Amino acid sequence: MILIDTHTHLYLSDFKEDIESIIKRAEDAGINKFYLPAIDRSTHHEMIALEEKYPAKCFAMMGLHPC
Repeated sequence: MILIDTHTHLYLSDFKEDIESIIKRAEDAGINKFYLPAIDRSTHHEMIALEEKYPAKCFAMMGLHPC
């Protein structure tokens, strides 16, 4: 079974120190993919960097919010 976290902000500085262990624990629990919604342009660099570090697991999502 594949589980996907469809809304996670793992690219925030709160997770930077132990991101590898966070992803490992999630994988051990069966979560294999992480969708990273943007907050605003101030976090785009970190979000894309996480996607580049884990290209088969992390997927950056950017767009315009209707509000």
